[in-house]
Amino acid sequence: MTSLQIAGAATMLGCAFLSAVLQLFLKHAANRHRAGASREYLNGWVLAAYAIFALTIILNIWAFRTLDYKYGGVIMASSYVFVLLLSRLFLRETVSPWCYFGNILILVGIIVHLCG
Repeated sequence: MTSLQIAGAATMLGCAFLSAVLQLFLKHAANRHRAGASREYLNGWVLAAYAIFALTIILNIWAFRTLDYKYGGVIMASSYVFVLLLSRLFLRETVSPWCYFGNILILVGIIVHLCG
């Protein structure tokens, strides 16, 4: 891999993390009830999540220009692992052993695909 491809893969991994963060923002906003529909959908948490979403789209477009397409989807699958970890840490959600097992399978699949 060239240094540009490594930078693209790292950018895509960072985008997977950012997409997990924006999902947490949206979940946090959904848990807080506000008066009126406009305040439900136009508050700081939701607007920050949409801003992060726009940033990840732009960064993913750049990353896909540097990588083969077969790697992009596989790297983005790591967002499931990030969502599990961040929701456990920050939202204190209970996670079943099956969820951990599924995320381990995702990580094994990512490693097998990228190394094989």
